[in-house]
Amino acid sequence: MAAAPRVAQLVKTYPYVEFVFKELPIFGGPSKLAASTAIAVFQLAPDRYLAVHEAMMAQNALQGSAASPAELATMNAAIASILRAEDLDPAVVAKRAASPEIAGQISDVKSLAAALKIHGTPTFVVGDRLLVLTV
Repeated sequence: MAAAPRVAQLVKTYPYVEFVFKELPIFGGPSKLAASTAIAVFQLAPDRYLAVHEAMMAQNALQGSAASPAELATMNAAIASILRAEDLDPAVVAKRAASPEIAGQISDVKSLAAALKIHGTPTFVVGDRLLVLTV
């Protein structure tokens, strides 16, 4: 999450460069929840994706383990607040995020990451090279 502001700055600084985000949840439940939410936002309102992505990456409540019902409720409330701030209906986004299509997309990204030997994020693929951004 520490690299997220730098990635966002790269996107804004180089608008002529095509950035393709692949949501790769690597930290378990909270990562998966954030990844599926981000994909749902992109499918429903692509123009709001980057703002939602940035806000979720900056949200401390999404760094927990979701080991307890209270942590899960806190994470869901944080996501709902972010979505409402972007004029998105949290219930609509959550329904889309829970779809088999999005679960399949996340599975495909995990397979792609494994094939490319990507073990962390953010990782950039530029041509045939992998570049890992460090903070």
